[in-house]
Amino acid sequence: MEIFSFSLLNGIALSPLESKKLLGNERVTINLGMDQARCISDGNLIRISFQGRIFEINKEALEFHTKRRSILVIEEKRIYEAEVRTQRAYYKLVPLNRVSEVTLEINGIHMHRVKGTSPLDDAKRKVAMAGVKNNLSVLEVGTGLGYTTISSLKFGAKKVVTIEKDENVLWLAERNPWSRGLLSNRIIILKGDAFYLVDEINERFDVILHDPPRFMSDSGMLYSEEFYRKLRRLIKPRGRMFHYIGDPGRLRGKSLRGKVARRLKRSGFSIVRYDEESMGLIIKA
Repeated sequence: MEIFSFSLLNGIALSPLESKKLLGNERVTINLGMDQARCISDGNLIRISFQGRIFEINKEALEFHTKRRSILVIEEKRIYEAEVRTQRAYYKLVPLNRVSEVTLEINGIHMHRVKGTSPLDDAKRKVAMAGVKNNLSVLEVGTGLGYTTISSLKFGAKKVVTIEKDENVLWLAERNPWSRGLLSNRIIILKGDAFYLVDEINERFDVILHDPPRFMSDSGMLYSEEFYRKLRRLIKPRGRMFHYIGDPGRLRGKSLRGKVARRLKRSGFSIVRYDEESMGLIIKA
């Protein structure tokens, strides 16, 4: 079982809006609205003073970033966009309408719900529907950028064990200022395939947040009856689970919701209801 050691960004991050304000010599926010900094224009350079350190960037690079849809990271000797390209996928941190709204895109697809909500508000809704409250222990399947994990702590959870398979996602989370809350001694991040990794967990939880990737061939096992039986072993009597499923196939008359509900019932769970706002099932052990 591999425990992932989350590290804070050793630098600063900028949204395109923040880059634009830097060029205007305004007093600005940095780190996607989380912090304030002082900037000094010096010829073709912008110097950003933050927490006793100076970060320098060329004005042309900032101008280019204002036209991008990306997060710019400035470290002491490196400037880059928060993205990862592999043979199979393109990962990217993407700012939304407001400075503080950041989502993860994989191959151009948002990994958070953004229509009519924000990633942070959506995470709060999921945690509320799962019934997380003071002194409860939580198991989460699908760390992502950590928004539901962090929200669980804000709701009072005493401990969150969260599982993420994709190391590229965790690398981007480390560069997302809104994921800072993952650096907590109440959070344990396990790196690996949840389908197999849960077999190595020898404790039970009050709440399970099951937030798998959308149903596709490579994520189908996380929607299987076999996996639900594994989760049933890990939840305490009268525990609660929230299972995000969305509603793929609805327009074609093939709802995943019914199939998932039947598999969960056969695995020993009781379905409370489907929450339209968070697009997930609320479940009792």
